[in-house]
Amino acid sequence: MEDYEELIKGLPKIIQDPRTGTRYNRGELLGRCGFGKCYLFTDLETWKKYAGKGTIKRTLNWKLSMVYILRNKYSISLKHPNILRMLRYFYCSTYLCMTLELCDNTLQSVLDRLKVLDEPSCRFFIREVACGISYLHGKQLIHRDINPDNIFLTKDIDVKIGDFGIAIKHENSAEKIMEVCETITFLAPESIDGSGYSFGVDVWALGVTLYVLVVGNIPFYDMFDPGIYEKIKSCDYYIPRTVPTYTGDMIKSLFTRDPDCRPTINDILKRGYLSSESISKYHLSGYISGKS
Repeated sequence: MEDYEELIKGLPKIIQDPRTGTRYNRGELLGRCGFGKCYLFTDLETWKKYAGKGTIKRTLNWKLSMVYILRNKYSISLKHPNILRMLRYFYCSTYLCMTLELCDNTLQSVLDRLKVLDEPSCRFFIREVACGISYLHGKQLIHRDINPDNIFLTKDIDVKIGDFGIAIKHENSAEKIMEVCETITFLAPESIDGSGYSFGVDVWALGVTLYVLVVGNIPFYDMFDPGIYEKIKSCDYYIPRTVPTYTGDMIKSLFTRDPDCRPTINDILKRGYLSSESISKYHLSGYISGKS
């Protein structure tokens, strides 16, 4: 908490990239992010606006700093309409700064206001996120933290996956990763049962996201973490009767307990639930923005 308060007070109002000379005005606080805060950055020459992450360097040891930068740098090289790009990073005084595409909302902020989403909205968001995940997996990247907080929306309701702080390159899908680092309630069974995981954890997390969108709460809930782990491992969840059958079927498919039997993200994109040409963002803009 002390570092967060120091960050608010100490991050300069005018921030300069020492490599390019680009100067940014630090504007309003947009929210918290991993290891720091996110602000509105305005390029003082072009007046273009960005999201700017600021982190106090001493909150990161050297090794962690390099890992943090390298993992976030994945999004510099990625070019896809459903991926939030990090544009550059630089050191400014005692701070590590990053500039990213600017988005107006997160999917979580939409949920905070609407509680649940209607069926067309659910299908639209899940399809867009699935397209982004498919691109990442094609680049041998596992995001490992797919959840509504890390799904961003532009003012035009373009959907983008962001926050690559714990993303990992996984070149051999036959090998299993043992490190557990995702958001607890979005963990897949194989992440916590000791068997190790691969690309399927992003598919599982997409299932949790769909459930949250349509039901309004997480599928595997308990007051204590051990209880959450047990429910996830036993795939103990309930689909309310109000959920349409085809949506429930999609949730069940995404929640396939055995990762070897779980559909890949490309399999999911071929399902009729997501492939319908009638899914469009344009008739959703008023609903999502609250203007209809």
